Amino acid sequence: YQRRVHGRTTNAEPLDTSKLQLLTDSVLCLLRAQATSVEHVAQLGHVSKILDVANSCKPFSTFSALSILQLLTPSSYVLENLGGADPVMPMIKVLNDAPEHTLLAADCLHKMMANDTSRAGLMGIAIKVDLIGSLLKILERGIDSRCEKPGPAKALIVSCIKVIANDPNYGPRVQTQLNQCSAWGAYRDQRHDLFITGDTVAAITGGAAPTGLLTAPSSKRMNASEPPPV
Repeated sequence: YQRRVHGRTTNAEPLDTSKLQLLTDSVLCLLRAQATSVEHVAQLGHVSKILDVANSCKPFSTFSALSILQLLTPSSYVLENLGGADPVMPMIKVLNDAPEHTLLAADCLHKMMANDTSRAGLMGIAIKVDLIGSLLKILERGIDSRCEKPGPAKALIVSCIKVIANDPNYGPRVQTQLNQCSAWGAYRDQRHDLFITGDTVAAITGGAAPTGLLTAPSSKRMNASEPPPV
């Protein structure tokens, strides 16, 4: 799998997206069917390699890696056993260099921050690389048109910012940064978690809504391409 996603094989053949899709689907099915396999991925040191693939920003390779990371990042065990890898910067790079994958990257970031532990220390990494600043810039300029679901992507970004802002250690520092951003006022008091419908969450996670995430009931009248009105 790792050779395929990097576009390398023993015969130096070009990337075959159909085979990569099959491999990706197989890995996803395994992770969903056997919950303990998620921990095994971390134990074998594969998570850092998957992050490298996401960081490559190769169109299908990045999509494949992010799809797998979606199932790994809810696990605190995985986040605590990254082997020293930084999982935040690859997501920032995807947001900036591969905006068509904004929804996937934002979902991974949200899960990382929501499931962080003192041992994992992802909040500290997020502050060090100025994740808040990067996310605020995206909100200021708007979600790129290449993102298929800009509304849910924006909702996840806002929710991610709020998770970090509520951290007991870094929250005050983040709040100061947010207060200095005029664009944040449009999102401060909105419940964007309620804008993420159950169908949308299922679509980006491949299953049920993650535990702890409030979701609104599906509605044909809801416009999924726009955030709730201010």
